[in-house]
Amino acid sequence: MWAKGATGTQRKSVLPPELEKIPTLPPDPIAASISNVSATAAQAKSKDITPARTERRDRSLENTVVVTSDDQGMLYLFLEGSYPLGEAYLGFPCTIPSLHRPSSRSPFFTHPKRTRPNASSTSPAPVMLRFPLLDSQSLKNVAKVSTTVRTLLSYIIKVLEEMRKAWFGTESLEGGRDVGRKWIKVLEEQERAFEGATSKTNPIWELTNLLFTGKTSGAMREFLGGHGKLSERGMAQWEATVQGSLTILQESAERRISPACERLIIVLEEVRGWAVWSQQYAAYMFSRAEIDESLALCHRAIELSEWLSKTAEIEFERFHEFMRWMKAETSRVTDGVVGDLRPPTYDPLEVSEYLDHGLLSSSLDKWFLGPMPQLNPSEAVRPSIPRSMADLLAEVNTVVDEEGEDPWRPSQSSFDSPFPPGLSQVHAPLEDLDRNLLALANELAVKCAAVFDRAAGATGRQAIVECSAKSASPKSSRLSMTPPPVPSEESKILFRDRLIIGSSDDGDDKQNTCTEYIAVVRRTSRGANSDKQSLVIFSLHYENSEMEGEPSRTGYCVFECRAEEGNSGDEDQGFSSHELEVLDLAFFDDDTLLMVTRTIEPGLDETVLGRAFLVSVPYSEASYKDIRREGTSSLEELADAALQLEQLSPNPLPVNRARALNCCSTGATATLAVNGRENRRCACVVEESGQLGEIFDIDAEGDDDEDEEEDGEEGGSQAEKEEADGMEE
Repeated sequence: MWAKGATGTQRKSVLPPELEKIPTLPPDPIAASISNVSATAAQAKSKDITPARTERRDRSLENTVVVTSDDQGMLYLFLEGSYPLGEAYLGFPCTIPSLHRPSSRSPFFTHPKRTRPNASSTSPAPVMLRFPLLDSQSLKNVAKVSTTVRTLLSYIIKVLEEMRKAWFGTESLEGGRDVGRKWIKVLEEQERAFEGATSKTNPIWELTNLLFTGKTSGAMREFLGGHGKLSERGMAQWEATVQGSLTILQESAERRISPACERLIIVLEEVRGWAVWSQQYAAYMFSRAEIDESLALCHRAIELSEWLSKTAEIEFERFHEFMRWMKAETSRVTDGVVGDLRPPTYDPLEVSEYLDHGLLSSSLDKWFLGPMPQLNPSEAVRPSIPRSMADLLAEVNTVVDEEGEDPWRPSQSSFDSPFPPGLSQVHAPLEDLDRNLLALANELAVKCAAVFDRAAGATGRQAIVECSAKSASPKSSRLSMTPPPVPSEESKILFRDRLIIGSSDDGDDKQNTCTEYIAVVRRTSRGANSDKQSLVIFSLHYENSEMEGEPSRTGYCVFECRAEEGNSGDEDQGFSSHELEVLDLAFFDDDTLLMVTRTIEPGLDETVLGRAFLVSVPYSEASYKDIRREGTSSLEELADAALQLEQLSPNPLPVNRARALNCCSTGATATLAVNGRENRRCACVVEESGQLGEIFDIDAEGDDDEDEEEDGEEGGSQAEKEEADGMEE
């Protein structure tokens, strides 16, 4: 495990788009062997601190699946809300109003709705979807490894970006690479000031001349003596900047990049083993060749990182000797003993090497510039043909036995070749070798993205859709799929359903049974010129918990979308004795159905809208009558049949409670989102524009309603800022 230093927490890096293609769960740095320095040190000092491994993730998201759909019959699955599991096609263009899974071992089911030009058709029988890989351990293993790979690659690229900024600098931060160039430019301007603006200057030659002869020009003495140029403070800043940059390069390459690549190799080696384990991982389509290429890039990155660390260390030592020499020369000029040759306290050869290969240009630039490396450094110096020890000893004996030549003197041909004897002559020298680590990391991200993006879609590829024989096969239907027609107003019905395990519509508890409640809002004609809405609720009872086969009993109840005096359960608030328009509805829990309604004011024009209310309907207490499903092919037809049976004596909505809304005074629709879980029982209403919404605590008592509504008026803008956009999506 290695630590993320302070530099990594202070700077923000822009990650390449290749990383976005690698599927990931919520990040888990501990699983990738990355920890924070401060957290690690604190845990080492105190035994009372809970280890980071137990706090690394939000456990409430584990093994959850988020499913989205479109109007083409496509389902998109995401593990823990972020890891894509691929897509599944139902076999025909349709919309998917809801999706349920009765138990962890049962399939998903939905009632798809086909959209036609003049009407919609919702399937009364559920379509089953099975995902064999969803509960497998292999899926969790692949998702965790993909997350680890992305975390490691993000870490590597961020560290490399930090190293590049430390060396090249930014708009607000001076890098170690350009400090020497800045002072050489100052010396060049000083020389022009002494010798004329048109004269040719060579600051490096002047410095080299000073190093080996001790002779200085007037410009050099002015430069070393300060006088607003290279002062003691400026020299200290020069030394601190360059040494700091070189330290970051050396330590980051050795202590951060190399360990991260080593950890990545361990992870990819495990994936390489999965590639040959066809019994468990064949569905993920791992390519052994692609994994081998990724492993080769990791090994190359390690060699280049070690080379970078050594090069930065060497340049640090040379720069250190260079600064010792500069301080000695500055002291001589300041003391006025320029002609006095004192014993050197520095290494002249190291100083000369830095003047030639470090002051104006450095080989460290190649680790951040240039094309992607195609060759490992070890391959560039490896003998072209592997030779055994016996062959080497035979060659040594041949050289020793030769007469007339010194055995230790190399042949003339070896002087003509830039390569040592016995080494490969097909590769370029190391100095010409590409070594751009950033380009290498980006290429590694591309390779890993191809491997894990294809593996992530295995769940969708293995999906099994069980629908009626009339439905076309998923493959053929998808190829001939055309955009659906625009639905008419008549086809825009509201449909919601809820599944209750272990109970029946008569209230008996049966653990091996389930009841599905379906709420449908239909427009009906009541009278000569009246077009009103009605709520139809069906209860379909199954004798098994996985909804296999036909329901043993189908019941229904019908309510007119109107409220009468005294049935709201609350103060009047302008709600009672009004026809209602339903904007949205949702099953809140096993007992309550919530509806967003708006009153239809009598005598007003159609353009004038009434007040909006959030009403609670106790659907579990309703009286359900049996109905025959024969002769109906859709829920719409079944709902029309129920309306025909109840047209003589329709009942108003049995409203338990009505809460006035400050939003939804305009627009044709609204969005209702509910959460009926314990301690989280709330409902959120967002109007059609998505700019205003309200949140209600459903368990709040009536005495608190006035305060809640006042808060709602005040909190309308708050909901607009915090909740409306998310609920609109």
